Amino acid sequence: MYAAPVINLDVAPCQESPELALWRGVLRLAITDYRGQLFALSRHEKPHAQRRAQEWIFSTCTDPGSFLWVCELLDVNPQVVVSRL
Repeated sequence: MYAAPVINLDVAPCQESPELALWRGVLRLAITDYRGQLFALSRHEKPHAQRRAQEWIFSTCTDPGSFLWVCELLDVNPQVVVSRL
């Protein structure tokens, strides 16, 4: 169970490493894709991107690069992220 506080994903800490900033961007993009806020995609591509984001976010995988791994790396509570979708 994660007890990490929720952080604002739009504002990265000043001393954040480039790697953490990259993973923060990945998480923000997945949330945007899941919500369907995909302006650069055609209406035919949108459902595919949403489905892939949903699969990533709701996966129970903890391997490097997974949603749960990224949340742990960023000290973000994944349950709170999911609840706010």
